[in-house]
Amino acid sequence: MLDASFAGERLENDLFRRRLARHFVQRRRLDVTQGEWQDEGGSHVFPKHESSEPTYFLAGPHQAFHDSVVNYCAGIVEGAGSATQSRRLAFWGTLALMRCVGSSTAAALSALRNRAKSREGMLEDQLLDEDDESETPDLEPEIGLASPAVSDAISDQLDPALAALVRQAEDLLNAPDPKLDKVLSILRPLLDSGANPVIFCRYLATADFLGNRLKRDLAKRAGLRIEVITGELTPEERRTRVESMSGELQRLLVATDCLSEGINLQELFDTVIHYDLSWNPTRHQQREGRVNRYGQPAPVVRSALLYSPDSAIDGAVLDVILRKAAKIREATGVTVPLPEKQSAIAGALMNAVLLHKGETRQLSLPLMQDLSHDAEVVETVWRNADEGERRSRTRFAQNTIKPSEVLPEWHHWRSSGRRRTCRRS
Repeated sequence: MLDASFAGERLENDLFRRRLARHFVQRRRLDVTQGEWQDEGGSHVFPKHESSEPTYFLAGPHQAFHDSVVNYCAGIVEGAGSATQSRRLAFWGTLALMRCVGSSTAAALSALRNRAKSREGMLEDQLLDEDDESETPDLEPEIGLASPAVSDAISDQLDPALAALVRQAEDLLNAPDPKLDKVLSILRPLLDSGANPVIFCRYLATADFLGNRLKRDLAKRAGLRIEVITGELTPEERRTRVESMSGELQRLLVATDCLSEGINLQELFDTVIHYDLSWNPTRHQQREGRVNRYGQPAPVVRSALLYSPDSAIDGAVLDVILRKAAKIREATGVTVPLPEKQSAIAGALMNAVLLHKGETRQLSLPLMQDLSHDAEVVETVWRNADEGERRSRTRFAQNTIKPSEVLPEWHHWRSSGRRRTCRRS
């Protein structure tokens, strides 16, 4: 706006970035939460953030159901053939099913029953948590899977293998749930200490299931109000429901990512539990940013990332996406977006899932080579993103600005403003 010579330039141009660095100030939250940066009372303006990664373990029928789904998905991928579009749709469809299984039995059952054909791009956006334009982005995906032996002409008939998975899920729906048991073991001491948690789920069916079970299992806690907010509510209804909890002695909110942006929760809540891993590292930051922000009255904000070491899909997402992004964030203070190579991400995730469960023996050599290549591509993209952020941080960081230098100018500005106000009076 002030210098027309900047118009049309791109950040990829190294000379342009160096010119921009003379005018552009990049200051991260980390720069104002450490050292001398404090408010007038001598305390830091943001709460302390304590994070943890509690784990739960699958057992018995839950482990058997997860293994059955992985075996089924390996067969679908192997039978997809060599056509690029068919193979990519098989990747995304099987990953979508496995993600629902990892979320909850209720979400898995919904996905297994919802077999309508989906567009490939729609599945990609849903899985990578970029489907923000949908009216209900937290709805379970339409996986559109069938075994290679089932033709489109008889797609209204349920594939016997899918039918067996549906029966397994139905049997598990009311059985003891290790994931639910773990979140209850986390919640009880938090609630005893006076915390007000928000639990984020990926799918609507999971949020409803979890909300109902928590209301049942925590019903005897005096003064605790539990609410569930999903994409089925309009934005205004979501806001109204959050505000209606303000007068309660203690609050527990179960929500999908429809609340990860737009509505500030810091005045009513102080803890975030990630019941489901987001596949987009930015989304985790957005969830925690609802409570860990300026204006949070609690001195400490807690977050917990829940996952299962037994789950092939949890392990794949952690290894391929979240751990890589976390490493870059620790080094640069910046959360980088997902790589744009979505087809490679699908292959890398599938490769990690099948390696985790030892299912690569079912695959042909060309397919194994393709999956391994995708994993290498994604690794290279993350490495390039890391190097790019480090270079950007070096150019744009303004670490020479110190509070002791800025504060006198700020006081001078404040006193000048008061004198002008008095003269007008």
